Amino acid sequence: MFLKNTLLVIFSSLFMVSNTQAEQPTKLNPLPTFLVERAEVNYLPRGKKINASGRLANKSEQRLSFKTSGPVAKILVDEGDWVKKGQLLAQLNQEEINAQVAQSQSMFDEAKRNSERYKALYKKKVVPVERLQSAETRLEVARSNLRIAKFNQLHSIIIAPDDGRILKRAIEANEMISPFQTAFVMSLSKGGWIIRSGVTDKDIVRINKGDVTAIQLDAYPGKVLKGQVSEVGAAADTRSHLFEIEITLSDTELRLHSGFISRLSITPSQQEPVALLPIEAIVEAKSTKAQVFIINESKEVKQRNVDIAWLESDAVAIRSGLKEGSYVVTSGATYLHDGDIVSVGALK
Repeated sequence: MFLKNTLLVIFSSLFMVSNTQAEQPTKLNPLPTFLVERAEVNYLPRGKKINASGRLANKSEQRLSFKTSGPVAKILVDEGDWVKKGQLLAQLNQEEINAQVAQSQSMFDEAKRNSERYKALYKKKVVPVERLQSAETRLEVARSNLRIAKFNQLHSIIIAPDDGRILKRAIEANEMISPFQTAFVMSLSKGGWIIRSGVTDKDIVRINKGDVTAIQLDAYPGKVLKGQVSEVGAAADTRSHLFEIEITLSDTELRLHSGFISRLSITPSQQEPVALLPIEAIVEAKSTKAQVFIINESKEVKQRNVDIAWLESDAVAIRSGLKEGSYVVTSGATYLHDGDIVSVGALK
């Protein structure tokens, strides 16, 4: 009887020890406790993108006007019309300007005859040299007045300086206009399309000619056009305190109009090696310092301090603090503590 009770005690003890060992994971085979996603750390040369907005315009836009005043006699084009080089666009009433040319021509002809007559008389020593010089001076004045009158006559009409499109018409028929009053705004086809924008002093120092730019037009949602920085302003605007830049648009088959609103994303050529990680990888952050969790070979997570280069809409650029090729916890990082064991997989 004593032997039977002893055996029961031994078996009971063994059973309790076996259950205790089954409940506790061994150090050699730890059980995963958290399911997370990870991202590999790769340092590549990158630059913080500069976002700006601007308006689409033709590179070569000209304001066309008459040099003289007078009533508008003819308007041969309207806004939106395509025109050819040398095409007549508008004309003033020519009656007054033609009369001025005729008057100047008559005065020139008379001065020329007088000059020739005084030359002949001077050769015969009938008149002094001073009379001849006065006649020649009057001839030069008359010649200059004739040139002015013909020049004004030439610019009493407006001719297209090159192939292009009429963007705006600012005159009406029979309207009395003044000299140099804008009649048309015209874009020349050979100029191409550009976007002018203003950026802050912090951004202008990172922008250089040739920087690649992604362009989105409000008129064409979802379409991304290409361009590059063609001009960088050297002085800030006195009112806005922004620096003007110019983006040259690459060739496109889209139908474009001057004034389209444009959204710009400029990739600066000034770059530095950074690791781009999902924003979910950041556990805590303060200024340019942050903490992330890395995963070692034993699937154990360790917290690391990192330096932030910049933030993007859905990513963070890490300047230092992580080793190349290491793995950082992304989704699920906010639920972890230093030393936790994880399992890597896709979270639902």
